[in-house]
Amino acid sequence: MARYACGICGLHYTDKALAAKCHMWCAIHNSCRFDIARQSVEAVAQREGS
Repeated sequence: MARYACGICGLHYTDKALAAKCHMWCAIHNSCRFDIARQSVEAVAQREGS
């Protein structure tokens, strides 16, 4: 499974478009957007207890 990272916050995504969306949000707002970040590989793994 491919992983794409946000170059600013470092979160990883399985979808390249989500990683780009995260990167753009982080660059403009200097923060993470919850509805994007909750789809990250790290957030999903934490919810699943992995």
